[in-house]
Amino acid sequence: MTTLSRAADSAPSAAMVLLLLLGGVNSANAQFTFTTIDVPGSTATDAWAINNSGQVVGSFVAEGVTLGFALKQGEYTVLRFPESTSTVATGVNDSKAIVGTYVAGGFTHGFLLVNGVYTTIDVPGASFTMPRGISNTGAIVGEYRVNGVSHGFVRIAGEFSTIDYPGASFTNYASGIDSQGRIVGRYDLPGSNHGFLLSDGEFTSLQHPSATSSAALGINNRGQIIGGYTVGGVRHGYLYDDGVYTTLDAPGATFTTPRKINNHGHVVGVYGIPGATRGFVAILAPND
Repeated sequence: MTTLSRAADSAPSAAMVLLLLLGGVNSANAQFTFTTIDVPGSTATDAWAINNSGQVVGSFVAEGVTLGFALKQGEYTVLRFPESTSTVATGVNDSKAIVGTYVAGGFTHGFLLVNGVYTTIDVPGASFTMPRGISNTGAIVGEYRVNGVSHGFVRIAGEFSTIDYPGASFTNYASGIDSQGRIVGRYDLPGSNHGFLLSDGEFTSLQHPSATSSAALGINNRGQIIGGYTVGGVRHGYLYDDGVYTTLDAPGATFTTPRKINNHGHVVGVYGIPGATRGFVAILAPND
């Protein structure tokens, strides 16, 4: 298994990070149209991914059990890895290949679901494997843990490579990948965490202005990135496009976490209201 940890052979300089911070402007006036996703009979729903045909996958809780779902044209399909105690679907591509995670025997494993057949995908030697995204080329990204330490990974043609951000305490996860192989995720430093973009072997740190923490969670083929940031103890969503950060919060929500964005700019994620969590699809309204 190879390791990807190069960023011009060093961690980004303070000047580079400052440039990224100043280049992004938080635009709170952008208007998004939100549609709630609630699996019938569930007590909580989380939308994890959307492909370019509008198929959404995620997870829901019903009678205390977490299960995956696929939603297409208003029809829900329940996803459950055989003999598992919980299942979460976290990614889907245009070929309808779905990735996710399941728990069995007290351990968390990854899976790939193609044409109704589940296949376990675990990083060798890991005690925990969680795929978080899949591209249209079939590349899979996610996180794994060895000896209690988290790392990101990318799996291409069945081969795993580790993703570790240079100089980080640890790389929490790789979360999204586009058809060009650009990867986004999160890395941690003492007392803070940041998003990253990995493109052509080079890392770029992403931090929402004024945020105490940030994470990059999804990227599309247009280079638009979505993620989350925390200010004043409240979690918000963002869209990062052409150097500009735009806040993406569900109306009335106590928190908002966008997870993935497709090539049409449609965003899915999860938001909270008092006593409940719900999935959503958000579309940025066109300019007048």
